[in-house]
Amino acid sequence: MSGMASAVAAYAVVPVGSDRRLSHSEARALPRARRSLPRCRSKTASAAVCASNGEKKEPDEILADFLSDTAGEHFDEIPAGSLDDALATWDHPDATDAGALARIISCASGLDEDEDAREVQGARGGARGGSSPSASARGRAAGMFNVALSALDLRGGAHDAARDLVLVRMPEAGVEPDVVSYSLAIAACVHAGGDADDLIAAARRAAGADRRSRAKQPKRAKKKKKKGKGGDVDAAEGENVKTLWEDEHFAVVSKPAGMLTHPNEASGGATRTLVETLLDAFGDEGLSAINGSDARGIVHRLDKPTSGAMLVAKTDLAHAMCVAAWYQRKVTKTYLALVEGVPGRRRGRRRGDDGDAIEGTCVAPADGRPARSDWRGVETFGEEDGDDAEQLCSLVEVKPRTGRRHQIRQHMGMALDAPLVGDPLYRRGKRPNTPAAAAPFLAGKPGSVLFLHSAALALRHPVTGEALSFSDPLPTAFEGLVSALRRR
Repeated sequence: MSGMASAVAAYAVVPVGSDRRLSHSEARALPRARRSLPRCRSKTASAAVCASNGEKKEPDEILADFLSDTAGEHFDEIPAGSLDDALATWDHPDATDAGALARIISCASGLDEDEDAREVQGARGGARGGSSPSASARGRAAGMFNVALSALDLRGGAHDAARDLVLVRMPEAGVEPDVVSYSLAIAACVHAGGDADDLIAAARRAAGADRRSRAKQPKRAKKKKKKGKGGDVDAAEGENVKTLWEDEHFAVVSKPAGMLTHPNEASGGATRTLVETLLDAFGDEGLSAINGSDARGIVHRLDKPTSGAMLVAKTDLAHAMCVAAWYQRKVTKTYLALVEGVPGRRRGRRRGDDGDAIEGTCVAPADGRPARSDWRGVETFGEEDGDDAEQLCSLVEVKPRTGRRHQIRQHMGMALDAPLVGDPLYRRGKRPNTPAAAAPFLAGKPGSVLFLHSAALALRHPVTGEALSFSDPLPTAFEGLVSALRRR
């Protein structure tokens, strides 16, 4: 035996492929057997989960390190963000064995080291009641389980292993499946031609969907709503959520800037959210319920100052299939942003004979995690050596390939030295360089208005598989500012 096979054999008391539960004596023997398993390079103190440059490592990177250490040449080179694709091609029985995958993840994430520590504590007479894996180990394991579930879906025909992993192995490991976990397992079953009713029911229970339907609904200020195919969803006064497209499975709506996607602790329920508006329009039973009561129908979110196209799931199945597509990078998102200066060009530097890139790819951490955005300049406003050189700004198209918090704002302002107009946060300490034409639009709390718009989405229909694309024109204020900048 060699590679991963010998490593797992040294680690596991139960043979690979067996669904038999461990006996008490076997379970107590596990910590000693585990010591012969090669350790992940970036694990624990080691898995302080930090790379040599101080950047936090993602669970899929840690798992990739572990597999490279133990499985040999197959995993020597794994492109960033595509471990699920690589794992889907792994030619080894462990790759489709839920028990083996769970054991691999337990070791790579540090869950087993937590168990070792609890065993030692128990041997010394310490209290073990209520003891559980650390939050950091559970968090790493949760990310790794989702990678494995995605790989099982991409591989095809491994739906039974996906179901076992999410319904049995994750709970046994002390890791609670999230909406992504359930969605990937549901997608694996659907893509294999089976049903996923048990998984959908489990996802609903985990989200508390049934509890919400029986609970007394809170009162909220509203006016009579109108709903119609291709029409608008009326919200509170001054708000208008446009319906761009809909069928019986999902809808695409246009979120106004300044509206929260769903309630949060900071809002305290005082601010009307997109979820509340959608509930009034489609009804409690007209939106998917696997993402929790406060986020019914929400497949992805846009920050409060951001406007534009959003997917809204009407059914649990459509929701799960959309979440799986999002996780597997099968949805193309296009944003338009108005930024100060020109991306990638330091302020005060004129265009040289060698020229400056008007498009590129930004690969830089966002929210402390690896991130990538493709961008191109659409239009530049102002002359670099004229009277308004200090107010030079650009309209930029951005396609984020990852989905980190504030990714576009961080990439534009921190990595490319072109902060979004109106953004007080991501500007590397530099004073605002706001075009005069934008000043009237930026009244109010700093950061409450950003010129960032979700302009287009492209994906396959979550149920029929049809290729779909949707676009959302710039909102009136954004378009008005662009027109004013063209005239100056």
